[in-house]
Amino acid sequence: MAQSSRTTALATVVRSVRLARPDTKFLYLGRRRSPLVGLQWDVAALTPDEIDKVASEWAAKISAEAPGAADFAVVIEGVGELLNSSADLSVQELVKACRAQERFVIAEGETSSLAGSWPLLQAVKAGRYGVSLQPEQVDGDSLYKTSFGRLNRAEFPPGRGVFVRSGRTYRVQVALPE
Repeated sequence: MAQSSRTTALATVVRSVRLARPDTKFLYLGRRRSPLVGLQWDVAALTPDEIDKVASEWAAKISAEAPGAADFAVVIEGVGELLNSSADLSVQELVKACRAQERFVIAEGETSSLAGSWPLLQAVKAGRYGVSLQPEQVDGDSLYKTSFGRLNRAEFPPGRGVFVRSGRTYRVQVALPE
């Protein structure tokens, strides 16, 4: 949804992880024109071909490490835009490797693009937790297999949403980064 504060939420999560775990390395896979490009990334890939190359390299590297060996986080902005691109399979493998090695993955996208059953989306949604900003009532079932119950849209201005973890839902307000 436009103006839902997804970019702000991503920036806030990245900043929070950096504060809590300063040794964390960040890999950004996203859009060239995103405001997030200006954040400090250890590695950034901005086109499908770059994303394909970097995701393949990092999937192999992560798979070779012992679980929990180093703090590492992957930020994927616009994951739905990678479907059927040259990066689709390599990003799938990266997400699966991160999950197997207990690495942090943040994937962002429009609810409508995340609701599909493409293998990349299945890999991203496998953890069944996340934040839906300005959610619709059906979003919980389609994205997290968790009912959001009855929602009143007026209670969800930009930046407010539902956090889902372990089948439980919590209303949240995303903080603004400094």
